[in-house]
Amino acid sequence: MAGAGAAGSGRGAVAGVLLDIEGVLLTSSTAFPGAARTVEELRRRDLPVRFVTNTTSATSARIAATLVQAGIEVRAGELFTAAAVTAAYLQDHHPDARCLLLNDGANADLAGLRMADPDDATADVVVVGGGGPSFTWKQMNVALNCLMGGAALVAMHGAPVWRTGEGYCLDGGAYVRMLEESTGATAVVAGKPAPHMFLAAAESTGAEPAQLLMVGDDLASDVLAAQAVGMVGVQVRTGKFRQQVLDRSTERPDHVIDSIADLLDVIPA
Repeated sequence: MAGAGAAGSGRGAVAGVLLDIEGVLLTSSTAFPGAARTVEELRRRDLPVRFVTNTTSATSARIAATLVQAGIEVRAGELFTAAAVTAAYLQDHHPDARCLLLNDGANADLAGLRMADPDDATADVVVVGGGGPSFTWKQMNVALNCLMGGAALVAMHGAPVWRTGEGYCLDGGAYVRMLEESTGATAVVAGKPAPHMFLAAAESTGAEPAQLLMVGDDLASDVLAAQAVGMVGVQVRTGKFRQQVLDRSTERPDHVIDSIADLLDVIPA
C-alpha cells in the first residue's frame, strides 16, 4: 500500500524518475516483483528514467548487465554510479593528483586517474570507496598520514552501512567519518547523499529537480538527500529500510510505498 506525506503535494507534474538500484529494483541480482514492469511503464509514459547507485563493488558495465539480466532495460546515459561521478570530480578538481585509493571493489570506472602506491603516505588525495576486508589497520594508517600531511579527502559516497545476504556491513562512509574525526579533514562526497549525483542525473533529463522523483530504500542518503535538492522523495519499505529509522526521523519522506511495484500509484497517469 502506498502512503503520501504532505510535503509531496503541489510539486507539479512529474517529468522523470531517479531510481536507486540495490534494495529498490534488485536484491543482490534478483529483481523485486514488479520492478521490470514499473520501469517499462515509466518508459511507456515517456518519463526519463535514471539509475543512481552508490554501489562500488562492480563497474558501470557490470551493474548495467545485472539490470538487463534481471529484465530491466538500461539505455545509454541512464546509469550514474558513485565511482563515475567521483572520477569526474577528481578530473575537474584534482587533475594531476596522486590518489590513494581505498575501495573494496572494482576500479575500472576510475581509469585515467593517477594512483599512488598503497603504502605511499604522501599521496595528494585520499579516495574512499566501498568498505570491505581491504580496509585494514595498516591501510587506514597510511590514509591517516596522507591527510595529516595535507591531502584532500574525497568519498565516493557517504553511506555508513550496506546490506548483504549475511546482514549489515560497515561501508565506506563509516571510515570517512573516522578519518574526518581523527584528522580534522572534511570530505567532499561525490555520490549520495551529496548533491553531485542527484544534480548530474537531473541535468541529464532536462527537467528541474522539483519535477523529478527519487526512489530509494535509504531514508537519509536517498530520500531526504534528494528532497534537500528539491526533488520529490519516495521511500520504499524494501532493502535496508527500517521502520524505526523512519519513526525516529524528524524529516519525513514525501511518499512511502511498500515496494517499487507501488510506484505508479503516486505518479498521475
